[in-house]
Amino acid sequence: MNALLLLVPMALLLGVMALLLFLWTLRSRQYDDLDGAAARILFDDDPVRRPPGPDPDCDPRQAPRHAMSPTRIFFLVFSAIIALLGLLQAGLSQDGPLTLFSLCLFAFGVGFALFLVKLTYDEAEEAGH
Repeated sequence: MNALLLLVPMALLLGVMALLLFLWTLRSRQYDDLDGAAARILFDDDPVRRPPGPDPDCDPRQAPRHAMSPTRIFFLVFSAIIALLGLLQAGLSQDGPLTLFSLCLFAFGVGFALFLVKLTYDEAEEAGH
């Protein structure tokens, strides 16, 4: 019964977060052109690839620093909190399915945090800095 005091608010919080994320995608017009991506795959417009190596137009001293956006920082902290709560609940639970759920919650939190960090590094590498 004590587990419900932790799991119900966590489930409500995750539901609200999912709703806010969905509303953000609606507001940023992500669903406006559903057929555009399907049509773009038919065109052969490969971008010009540069040879690997340092970019001659980029001065490393003047290169902008690629930091995480505040939204990513928020989701990184949120996923870390979810992971810690899952690990805490797994340690405190005495029920098998609840322990499994809590460990899955921990794995989700850690995996999502690592995904955000990798995404940030990939974008910085793609920018060439």
